[in-house]
Amino acid sequence: PYTSIQKNYGRAIASDETGKYVGISTAAGVVYVYKTVGKIRQLHQVLEKPFMSNNDINPDNLFGKVIAISKDGKWMAVGSPDISNACTDLAISAKWDNNQVPFSSTTVSFDNDSSSQTTNAVEGLIFTTPSGNNSAYINQGVVTLYKQDAYNNYYLVGTFVSPEPNSSEFFGVSLEFGTDELYIGAKGSNNKGKVYKITYNMKVVATSMYEPYGSGGNVVNIVSSPNKNLLGLYVMGNGLTN
Repeated sequence: PYTSIQKNYGRAIASDETGKYVGISTAAGVVYVYKTVGKIRQLHQVLEKPFMSNNDINPDNLFGKVIAISKDGKWMAVGSPDISNACTDLAISAKWDNNQVPFSSTTVSFDNDSSSQTTNAVEGLIFTTPSGNNSAYINQGVVTLYKQDAYNNYYLVGTFVSPEPNSSEFFGVSLEFGTDELYIGAKGSNNKGKVYKITYNMKVVATSMYEPYGSGGNVVNIVSSPNKNLLGLYVMGNGLTN
C-alpha cells in the first residue's frame, strides 16, 4: 500500500502453518493482516501501534520489527525490542523476584481456545497501562499479543514487558511459536541474552447445558460443570422448539 521506501513495507513477515493468515509489518507503526479466501489473498485487518508509554517518546517505526503467528493462526505476537520507558503498574525501577514469581508455565499462561467456555485472561504477564508509571529503561523492549475472535479478527490482548525488565534487554528481538508455547528472545546488554518461554493451554472455566428435567413453560433449567452458579448467565434466542 506504500510507494515510499521509508515505510519499509515487508520488513517482517509471518504466517500460520497453512498460509491462510499473513502478517506484514511496516515502519509506519502498523501491521497488515492478509487472509486467503479461495485463491485470493486480500487485506483483512490493519493493526495500529498500541499504547506503550505515557508521553510516548517511541517513534512509530519501533513497533513491529518482529512478527510470529501460531500454527493454528489463533495467536499473533508482535515484537518491538527497541521500545523504551514502557508504562506498567510496576514501580519505575522494579524487578520481579524469580524466587517468588517464577516466569514459568505455572504462572504465565494464556488459553488456546476461542470459545465462550474458556477464559481469555492472560495470567502472570506485566502489561502496559496508562494508569501505571513509565520505566526508566532504554531499549527494554515489549511484545504485543493478539488473539483471533469468533470472526477470525485479531483483537489486542495486551502489550507486555519482560519479567526482568532492564535497559538494553531488547525483549522481543525474536519470537517463535511452538505447539503450545511462545518463545521470546531478549538479546541483552553485552549480548548476554535470554529466551523466555510462555505456555498456553486450554483452560475450561465451566460448561453448561440444557436440563430437560424441571424445565417447562417459561422455566429453563441449566446445569453446569463444575457444580457452581455461573454468575451473569442468561439465555438468548427465540425460545425452544420440539
